[in-house]
This record gives sequence, structure tokens and C-alpha cells, in this order.
Amino acid sequence: DDPDHEYTSAVVASDAKIYFAGPHLYAINPDGTLAWKLSLLATGWTSPTIAPDGTLYFGEFSWSGKPSDPAEGLITAVKTGSQGFAASAWPKYRHDANNAGVE
Repeated sequence: DDPDHEYTSAVVASDAKIYFAGPHLYAINPDGTLAWKLSLLATGWTSPTIAPDGTLYFGEFSWSGKPSDPAEGLITAVKTGSQGFAASAWPKYRHDANNAGVE
């Protein structure tokens, strides 16, 4: 994809797939190949998190950049085949579902 775009931090799921957002929502297989990607309409994204039932959640937002214009956003949920976070020491940005890695 376009190297000029920004991408979010990733989350690693229990099936070892890696998910992150940018111009698309990406799912990367454990071997590094692309599992799938979903086009996104927004211009900004939050780092994803994954629930124990495998639902991936992340925020999408658009803003013109003008202080007088409000930002518009939504929370997107996508069902995956995993069962929550990977059993690793640090599977997502800010550590875990409680964001315990925040200083």
C-alpha cells in the first residue's frame, strides 16, 4: 500500500494473526502474508483491540484539519476467527485490555 499513509499500532490475536488499521483494516497471517484487508472510508484510525469473542474494535474518524470544523467518528466492530488476545507478554498497544502499560 501507499507508504505515505499512517498506520496504527497492531494487536496480536490468539490465532497469531496481526491486525492494524490504515487506509484499510489489515489482517496478517503468522507467516507474514496478507489474510485480508477491508477498505476504510475515514482519514484517521485508533489502534485496534480484540474482545474474548474475537470481535475486533477500533475507532475511525475524519476531520478537515480546520479548528472550526468538528471531527466525525465512529467505532467499528469486525468479527474475526480468533478468541481474543494472543497469549503473549504484550499483545497490543498499551499492553492489555486494561491498558496497564500506560505510565
